[in-house]
Amino acid sequence: MCERAAGVDWQMLLAVVASLAVAFVCGWIRSWRAEKRQGKWRVFASSLGLKWKATDPLRTALSWPHPMFHRGRRRLVRNWTSGSYRGLPVRCFDYRYSVSYGQEERTYSYTVVALVPPIPFAPLVVRPETLGDRLAAAAGFDDIDFESDEFSRRYYVKSRDRQFAYGVLHQKAMEYLLSLGPIIIEGDAPAVLFLWAQEGFLDLPDGPQELLDAACGFLELLPGYMVQDGKAGLSQS
Repeated sequence: MCERAAGVDWQMLLAVVASLAVAFVCGWIRSWRAEKRQGKWRVFASSLGLKWKATDPLRTALSWPHPMFHRGRRRLVRNWTSGSYRGLPVRCFDYRYSVSYGQEERTYSYTVVALVPPIPFAPLVVRPETLGDRLAAAAGFDDIDFESDEFSRRYYVKSRDRQFAYGVLHQKAMEYLLSLGPIIIEGDAPAVLFLWAQEGFLDLPDGPQELLDAACGFLELLPGYMVQDGKAGLSQS
């Protein structure tokens, strides 16, 4: 009886040791990957004269009203990179959050470019249209449609201010977005967010550069009258 009990204890000990070993190895791999990615971010930031920090020290992004930062839980910002690029204040960073689906949990990871636009942005969401969006439209919950049938088919657009959405997404802006890979835009004060629709952190250092240039190119297409009105509003405030 004693030998049997001792055997059970030995098996339990082996199981505990194995679990600890697996946890240690997984933790080491995560740490190694994070350190390697940080090194790439530092190179990227240095190449553009931007400042880099391992975290968002003031939790700036998580205080913004964008829907991106109010989904799920365990929201985390890493590789906070800030400065100015092509005349615009810019923030670039890795972001992830987790969502529970019953007993399962899924983590979503993105590389985000946030630009401070030359005009105040009304809340605006532009993202690739999904099957769920099409079903919702069939049930009467439609998004904003545009003169470009191709753009309306490929992108879901939502804003409380339709006039603002139509002004920002004029013909040239729609053609520009259609020329890019699938992109997500979330506009609100104080920044406009840009990220590729594919889930997963971008490879570095080239990935953020491409997204950053795409984001700047979009804001440079803002109509002149909106920019002038925005400047006039700022001077009067």
